[in-house]
Amino acid sequence: MPLNRPGQPTPKFEVIQLCKEDELPFEDWFKSLSKPQRTEVVERLQEAQSGIMGRTHPMKKRWKGKPNVGGLEEFVFSSSVRIYYGVDPDEGLLFVRVVLLHGSTDKSQKAQEKEVQHAAYLWSDYLEDPKVRRRSVDVAALSEY
Repeated sequence: MPLNRPGQPTPKFEVIQLCKEDELPFEDWFKSLSKPQRTEVVERLQEAQSGIMGRTHPMKKRWKGKPNVGGLEEFVFSSSVRIYYGVDPDEGLLFVRVVLLHGSTDKSQKAQEKEVQHAAYLWSDYLEDPKVRRRSVDVAALSEY
């Protein structure tokens, strides 16, 4: 699904990840993927940077102790890979900040629920605290892993 409409300029994309203490949850997960999975993820993120989000699903469920965290979505891949992310609601139509939160490769329902819950907590922290540490993601450099 393209984020830009015909006749309108393509929004500028920024892809970032959150830093929790000294951890980079998305990058750490990414490094654990197989080479074909990493390639698939990089290609998909490059498409997102050009405004083509592809197959995504909104995550509408309430998680323990947290309100419904609107804006949390997942990229769905042909393999079992899933990336949980949010699109910053404060940026506007010509600038889109995609916040990569976490990922999953486990097909079991229980494991996916745990991963989504973790992503929901990260997304909630991002929305509630503007001081949450952030780090830009160089999508092209991800292909070097």
